[in-house]
Parts: sequence; structure tokens; C-alpha cells
Amino acid sequence: MSEIKVDTYELRRDYPFLDKIWNLYEEFNETVDNSDEYKFYYGKACEGIKNLVENDKKWYNDICIKLLRLLGIFSSVKNTDKYNSERCKSINSWLYYIIKDYDVHQDAFTNICDVSKGILNERVKNPYCSYYLYKDKYNDPDKIIKLINLQDYMNDALSMLKKGDDKNHCLFRKFIYECANIYKEVNKKYCGSGTFNSSKKPNTCAKLKEFSTFFKLYISTKENLIGKLPSLYNEETEKIPICPTDTGVQELKLEQKQELYFSG
Repeated sequence: MSEIKVDTYELRRDYPFLDKIWNLYEEFNETVDNSDEYKFYYGKACEGIKNLVENDKKWYNDICIKLLRLLGIFSSVKNTDKYNSERCKSINSWLYYIIKDYDVHQDAFTNICDVSKGILNERVKNPYCSYYLYKDKYNDPDKIIKLINLQDYMNDALSMLKKGDDKNHCLFRKFIYECANIYKEVNKKYCGSGTFNSSKKPNTCAKLKEFSTFFKLYISTKENLIGKLPSLYNEETEKIPICPTDTGVQELKLEQKQELYFSG
């Protein structure tokens, strides 16, 4: 298996306005090199973890070292600029994509995080980040992550939407429509009145309720945006706007399909 990392190419193309998140992903992807003063300690800790879980695969060591670095377990000073809630959320979503894209069993990461938590508890009273696995907390985690991203970057979004000439204006409107449809779909499936779904995860409906409140406060009530953005409260799926960049994306996907067909 090649070096484990999240490919941000399509994410940047489809959601360029979330570049703060994608920049963090790129940082998380970086290999831990000799310039990192804690590399030796990461390596020793990961040797112990590998012995506990009996996993001697190289990729396991690579991801273990990256995770220990991201969780900041050997940092003697708590850097609140670096280890903040925004960064911690991105670590957890980055980890979700790693598990999903590489089809890695969640237990591999649980063991690393549990051991790192033990090390942290010995060194600091309040750990920098609390880790969690999206697949354990939420149904349809890909979709829930999009709702969370919209909430976290709403101030940037409103600024962009008020500037009608912003190059990402249309793409962000499109993202808001996409999130509105996600809310309706997931809410109907798991949280609607009279709905019973035995596979419902514990945090799904709470997150949707939080998103609904947020949407009403920050999006639905903006006078200059009324009529330009979707509603969460009609049952029909909103028609997502088409942006000028969509044509190029569709042509690229068609070319890729044709290449696969003719190369097969």
C-alpha cells in the first residue's frame, strides 16, 4: 500500500471555498520527517502499539506516526492557535476519509487513539483533541460532514454570497442547496415523525436538529438572501443550480469514462 493520505484534488475542485479544510488535510497528509523533534518518540510509541495489536504492516506504522503527531501527544506546551476545535474536527473528518478510501478496519485506528489518549492523560489534564469515528456517531457520515462544514464556514459563506461577483458565489449557493437536500433526505429516513429505523446512529437526529436551527438563524432570515436560497421546510427536493464550471467537470468525467472504456 502506498503512503496513506486523503486526495484533495476533487474536493478542491468541487468545493474550492472550503480551502481552509483542504489545506489542513494536506498538512495532515505530510510525512513525518527528521525535522520533527518528536519523531523518535512517535516511532517508539508506535512500536509498542504495533506489538499490542500484532500489526507489522508498514502502512500501520505510517498512519500511527501521523496520528500521534496530529494529536500533539508529546508537545509540552499547549498551542491553542494550532490545537483548536476547527482543527480537531478536520482531523476526525480526515480520519474518516482515510478509513473509507483505503478500506481500513476502524479497530486499527481505535487502538492507536486509545494508546495516545493514555499518554496524553499522563502529560496533560485536558487533551488537545478528542477523537471519534464518524461511522460510529452518524448515519450517512459523508453527508453529515458536509452539513458540519457548512455550519463551520458560514461566516465566510455569507460574506461570499453578499458579494455577487465572487468567483465561488455560484458554487457556494449550489453547496447550500446540496446541504438542504441532504437534510431533508436524512431527516426523512431516520428522524421524521413516525419513522423507525433500527440502524439509526445515536447522534444523527441531534446533528440534524442542530443544523436546522443553524439554517434558520443564519440563512433563512437574511433579507438580502430570501428567495435566493432553499428552504428546509418544504418536502420537495430543491433543484440544485447549475454553475458555469459544471460543464467543464462533466466533460472531464465523460473523457475519463471514455478512456477507461477504450483502455479496457
